[in-house]
Amino acid sequence: MTHNNETIVLLEEDAQSLLQALESAAPRGRADWFPYTEEDYTVKLVAGGDEHAVTLHWFAGKHYYVEPSITGNGEVLLSDPLDTRVDMEVGGQIYSFDQPKDNIWNAEKLRTAYERAARFQGITLTPDYVFDGYEDTHQHSSSAYTVPLGLDWQGKSLEEIWEAADLVVIAQSQGAVFEAQKYEQFAVREVLKGSTASEVLYVYQHYGPRENGGVCYPPAEDPLYEPGPSYLLALTQETDGHYSPVAGIFSTAIVADNMCYPRYNTEHHPFFEVSAESLRA
Repeated sequence: MTHNNETIVLLEEDAQSLLQALESAAPRGRADWFPYTEEDYTVKLVAGGDEHAVTLHWFAGKHYYVEPSITGNGEVLLSDPLDTRVDMEVGGQIYSFDQPKDNIWNAEKLRTAYERAARFQGITLTPDYVFDGYEDTHQHSSSAYTVPLGLDWQGKSLEEIWEAADLVVIAQSQGAVFEAQKYEQFAVREVLKGSTASEVLYVYQHYGPRENGGVCYPPAEDPLYEPGPSYLLALTQETDGHYSPVAGIFSTAIVADNMCYPRYNTEHHPFFEVSAESLRA
């Protein structure tokens, strides 16, 4: 596996587990294009002397729940995987598979195996923030310890989220701006619910570069917005006039070809493959 231009050979146990998950995965067939995230850890399969670099789209929806700590002091937040799907891009075509439920691999498990192999082999990995151009002297936070926003909305329906939203728009990101707080600036393209006299909205942004030169990496469920794509945003207006996603990660989506897709790879989301026409109606 390769990440940040550093290649690591997985430990035998993890390599066999990954191969078994892929070998026993049930094919769904060819998949259509969709705006899901490809994994930035490249997997190279070696078979019969031939090497095959494959692009994998891991689906990593989770169910979060709280249980008492094993120490008896407080509670801990745990999660179980919801998605079994993994898509593989080979020769310009994308194929979908379902992994066995007793051996589900996803992006998080892949990264853990990569880092475990590096530690075992005595290899010091370049931190993401260094590879991305941020300085060691600034404060950084890792996505591994970041809890997604809106977990109290998990399992809620699209209708419940729609009803709770003050404003639902289709908009395009114009990047982050720093004032007293950090915001993502959006140009409004279409209003689906509510009203606004402004053509530009400012939505609280918790992740990305910081004013002090550091960076806060988002969890996989809440990737950074990019210029170009159209986003569906179900928002609540705060007392200062700015906005927040009303249900956190469950109230935003990408709109592509008149269809909504979650901003992270999952089939378990209120806006999964919901047509924009049905929302307009």
